[in-house]
Amino acid sequence: MTNDQLQAMVEEMKGHAEAFDRILLLNETKHDWKAPINCVVVEPDATIRRQLAEAVEHYTATEAVFTPLGDGAYHVQAVGYRMGPAGDH
Repeated sequence: MTNDQLQAMVEEMKGHAEAFDRILLLNETKHDWKAPINCVVVEPDATIRRQLAEAVEHYTATEAVFTPLGDGAYHVQAVGYRMGPAGDH
């Protein structure tokens, strides 16, 4: 692996961490990252929504479903880590 590839991987991980933190704050579960996700995100930028979805998948091993509510708002749901395939159930 080259230094450039490693740096790109580090930057991607930072992006996932920031995006997942945003989801946890909106979900009001910062203290419990394994909890189900059920929140509203106001994000008209499709690229950022994709980053949020990738972060949820990365940290929870579950798929985030974004349901449009209008005016750039989306209801975001995922079963979360605890209830997902990698969870401690």
